[in-house]
Amino acid sequence: MSKIRSQKHATVWLPLLHEIADRADGIALRLFRDAGLRVESKADDSPVSEADRAIEAMAREVIAARAPEAGVFGEEGGETPSGDGTRLIIDPIDGTRNFVRGVPVFGTLLAIEQDGVVLAGVVSAPALRARWHAARGAGAFAGARRIRVSTVSELSRAHVFHGDLSGRTEGPRPVRLPGLFAAAERTRGFGDFYQHMLVAEGAGEVAIDPKMQPWDIAAVKIVVEEAGGRATSFAGEATIHGGNLVSTNGVLHAAALEFLDSPPPSRQHGRMCPTRTHVHEEAFDETPENVFAILHTPSAIRKWWGASRAIVVPRAGGLWVAQWGSEDEPDTIATATLTVFDPPRRVVLGSYSCVAKSGPMPFEANFETEFTVRIAKDGRTILRVAQAGFPLDPAADEFYAACDRGWRATFAGIRRYLGREQT
Repeated sequence: MSKIRSQKHATVWLPLLHEIADRADGIALRLFRDAGLRVESKADDSPVSEADRAIEAMAREVIAARAPEAGVFGEEGGETPSGDGTRLIIDPIDGTRNFVRGVPVFGTLLAIEQDGVVLAGVVSAPALRARWHAARGAGAFAGARRIRVSTVSELSRAHVFHGDLSGRTEGPRPVRLPGLFAAAERTRGFGDFYQHMLVAEGAGEVAIDPKMQPWDIAAVKIVVEEAGGRATSFAGEATIHGGNLVSTNGVLHAAALEFLDSPPPSRQHGRMCPTRTHVHEEAFDETPENVFAILHTPSAIRKWWGASRAIVVPRAGGLWVAQWGSEDEPDTIATATLTVFDPPRRVVLGSYSCVAKSGPMPFEANFETEFTVRIAKDGRTILRVAQAGFPLDPAADEFYAACDRGWRATFAGIRRYLGREQT
C-alpha cells in the first residue's frame, strides 16, 4: 500500500482498478441471464443479486491483499475504515434492476478516493463490451480511445438523458424538469451509469439522476470531468455526497441547473409552494467518527435529543424512528428513511413523517433533513444540519421559527452528551 500511495500520479491506481474490473466482468457475465440467479429485496425494496455480493466480496479481498491500508466503501458491505485516508468506492453492479431482468445495461463502478478527493475511476459494462476509465489530470478513455464531451452550446441542440421518471425507484423529479425536456432537442431514457458515459463521449449534453449514492457517483464523475465536462449535484456542488447528479458537457451546466436546483416541493391548499431551508452548524472538539456516531446510535439519540425511544437501521434505505413522551402514550413519533448513509460524512433523512398528539401541521410539506460532518481548518469537527421543505407561507412561519429554536436546543444537547462545554 505504501508503495502505491507514494506515487504522485493518480494513474498508478488504474492497473489495480482494471484488475478488479476484469474479475467483476467474469462474475457478472457468468450470472447474467442465469435462470438460477438468486435475488433478494433490500429494506428500500431495491433488488440485490448474488452477483452484487460476489463482486463486492471479491473486490474487498483484492484490496485487502494489494492495498491493505486502504478502506472500502461499497453499496452492499458498507464502510471498512481506511488506515491512511485512501479507500475504494464500489458499486458492484450499477443497474441491478436491469441485470436481474436481462437488460444488458449494467456495470461495475470503481473509484479510488484519497483524503476526500477521487483520483481514479473505472466503469466496466461487460455485456456492452465497453469500459471507460480516467485518472485525475490524465484524461478520460473508452478502451484505448481518448474521449471528450461535445461542444454543443445551446439547449435547443442538446440531447438530454434521464432514468426512470415515475418517481418510484429514483426519487422525486425536480419540479421544473419538464421545462428542461421541452427546451432540449431530444430526450432519451438510458439511465444509470450509461447516460453519463454517453455525455463523456460527446453523444449527449446532459444526464440527470435524481437519486444517487456516493458509490453511484464517484467513478462516473471523474470520467465526465476528465473528458472535459462537469458533474455536480442539482445544487451545483462538486461532491459525491450530494444525493443526486447532473453531468453535462460543461458549456450547458449552468443552463441545466436552472431547471434542477429547487428544494423539495410543498403544498398549501392543494397548490405548489416555494420552500425554504433552515441551516444550523456548530464546531466540536471531537473526531468526525464520534460526531457521526451519535446521529445513528439509538442510545445516543435518546440522550441528546431527549427521545423516549429510537430505532435506526444504519444503512442507505434503512429506517429511522424517534419517539417523544411516554412509551405508552407518546406526544410525537417521527419516522424517516435514510436516503443517504455515508459514514462518517453524511446522513440524509427523507420520506419524513410526523404524528403528534397536538394534531397535524396546518400545511403540507415534504421535509428532508441532511446532516453533514466535516473537519474545519482549525482541526475541529463541524456538524451541519439543513432541514428543507418549509413552505414560504405564513401558515408555516411559526413552525419555521420553532425549528430554529429546536435545533439550537438540540445542539446544546449534543454538547452535553459529548461531555464538554466548548466555545
